[in-house]
Amino acid sequence: MHGALAIEKRTAAVARIDGRIGLQKVLIHIHIEAVSAFGADDPGRHRSGQAERSAGRQNSVKFVVGESYGAVPDGPSQKSLVVLQFTISVMLIMGTLVIYRQMNFIQNDDPGYNRSQVLSFALPPTINRSNRGSVMLAMKRELLAENTIESVATSNQPVVNIGSTCSECADWQGHDTSYQPRIAQLSADADFQKTMQLQLKLGRWFTDDNGTDKKSFILNETAVKNFKLSTPVIGQVFIFKGDTGSITGIVKDFSYKSMHEKIGPLVVFNNPAWRNHFAYSSSFR
Repeated sequence: MHGALAIEKRTAAVARIDGRIGLQKVLIHIHIEAVSAFGADDPGRHRSGQAERSAGRQNSVKFVVGESYGAVPDGPSQKSLVVLQFTISVMLIMGTLVIYRQMNFIQNDDPGYNRSQVLSFALPPTINRSNRGSVMLAMKRELLAENTIESVATSNQPVVNIGSTCSECADWQGHDTSYQPRIAQLSADADFQKTMQLQLKLGRWFTDDNGTDKKSFILNETAVKNFKLSTPVIGQVFIFKGDTGSITGIVKDFSYKSMHEKIGPLVVFNNPAWRNHFAYSSSFR
């Protein structure tokens, strides 16, 4: 009885304690008072309470260390999960490094032409071949009428993927006829070099689609080297796909396929009937 009265008095005193004392400390204090009070009136109950608290502490320890309550054993399955997580992490890191190197290569490597603000598209294949020339001229005029377009060029293929090739299709002075290389062929107009910003090593580009330039040819550096052309190269007679003309220019090598592939011989000719592809440079930034 005296113990219960002491607890009530202690509780009332606690209600007046400053808020800086934590609630947990207050409860602990009350608990201690309760144990002391009941222990003084009934020694047997005191011993029983001690036994219960001892058992509770043991159960608490078991719970913390994982001896009960469904703890996951450190077995083969757990080790397998750790190995799997480590493997996936390594693969993700390696993939990130590969992508970073590829992006860095693409951004810093020079393909030999302008790829900034240059867009391209092909003419629909449904357009009749006999009307293709007039349609492309009309579309080129419409594109040039746009204020945001600086230059428009036409060709038979995009500069990034010139897949059209031929063999036994070229002849030149001093040609060893046993040497018949596979030659990439590109039909391009007078604005192609300006639009793609190709660099000329010698000579000039085409000036128009008619007149003498219709029988003019431009070779890349690899073609001049592989064909073992004598100097001066400019002005030499060159035969390509049955047309006899002359070499008017030498363009510096540029990557017309994947940049991982070796650059081969390339011949640029001026035949509008071959063209079905547009490329234009935009001034929009």
